Amino acid sequence: MRYSLLIVFQVISQLCFGNPETAKQINESIQNAENEASGQFFRLSEPVGFPDQQQIQDSLFNFSKLIFHTSTCFGSCPVIHLEISSDKSIKYSGNYFKDENFNEIDSARSGNFKGQLPDELYDELYELIIQSKITKLESGQNQILCCDGAIKTIILYHNGLRKYYQFMFEPRKLSELISFLYTMDQKEDLTKVEEKITFEK
Repeated sequence: MRYSLLIVFQVISQLCFGNPETAKQINESIQNAENEASGQFFRLSEPVGFPDQQQIQDSLFNFSKLIFHTSTCFGSCPVIHLEISSDKSIKYSGNYFKDENFNEIDSARSGNFKGQLPDELYDELYELIIQSKITKLESGQNQILCCDGAIKTIILYHNGLRKYYQFMFEPRKLSELISFLYTMDQKEDLTKVEEKITFEK
């Protein structure tokens, strides 16, 4: 039988007759021996350790696909549609305004694109998803869509689940992930394609 924790109780009865000083010395000797034995027991024992629950959760995260959409706003907010899969493939459609002027389209950044993410960018995305704690959010949380700002939509597939999130003002922990997705076209050379690309909404 294996024990996670073993507690030992020891009772010693000592009857001493005669000189009280001798009895005191005997008792002190017994106490010292008990203390030494106890110290050796705990020094030889391995410290009790508990696994880091966050590390367990992170290691169990199984990414399948992320879809990202942004809407227009009263200004020069770009409209983006993005899909990244676990095979590192990327589909991207963007409509950008030139020099923050919403009267002129930036043709170099706008259009439909496809590509393959390098390992370092894919790993960065993976870590940002975990750090953002987005998987702990419930769908529909923080849906403040009252104002004239860009609406960000994230559809995340992981561990056999589909999660849908929509924000105008995202939680602070999500800001780094969303910033990463907003600038995806500048992080990697994507191939412009003429074909129409469809994205899950």
